Amino acid sequence: MRNILLALLMMVALISCQKEESNPVGNNGNQSQNGNSEAENSYYPTSKGSWWKYSGILQGKFLSQVITCSDEKLIDGSYYATMTAVGSNGATSISYIRVQNHEYFNIGLKQNEIAKKENEVCILKEDKPVGEKWTTPPVLVGTTPNRYVNEILETNGTYVIKGKTFQNVLVLKIIDEVEMIPGSDDWFPMLTSRAYFSKGIGLIKADYGVLGSQEIEDYSIK
Repeated sequence: MRNILLALLMMVALISCQKEESNPVGNNGNQSQNGNSEAENSYYPTSKGSWWKYSGILQGKFLSQVITCSDEKLIDGSYYATMTAVGSNGATSISYIRVQNHEYFNIGLKQNEIAKKENEVCILKEDKPVGEKWTTPPVLVGTTPNRYVNEILETNGTYVIKGKTFQNVLVLKIIDEVEMIPGSDDWFPMLTSRAYFSKGIGLIKADYGVLGSQEIEDYSIK
């Protein structure tokens, strides 16, 4: 899914120039510039050194991965937090996150691809009511145009994962649609997923339906 859900798995909005108070990103007193709020108020903290460990079954195979937030990167005039995912098989992937007006934008990279702001998609809107929907611009997955239809299913929920209780959970439904004939604007739903974000922690669960799911095992928010 072009790493759009990497931001959700880790593995993730944009009109005004106003910026919110930022997370500390290091020990030298510098402040982040990617627009995110303080970690305790964020549904996807981007403070440097924060990490999340996930495990689960995907396509019948056990998979674990650790997502780490590291240095910021300036991309086409905007700052993004760098999110690096390392899987149990040693595979590494990178995506970039920025936040504006309570909306979270992700750039997920394909192999050998250069990060461009024009390729960012809105993966989360934290201040919208249940029922709010938005559709991402089409992106190519291989040679096939894909788009993602997002809907907020729940806000302020409580969930227990691996014996730990998470509160203030926002649940997002994501429908992956493909364009049957390029240029036809005829879209067909291929996969419905759900992402669970806990305020102050980030993604706690990603449910990919028939493909499986991943849940948070451990984390550290700086």
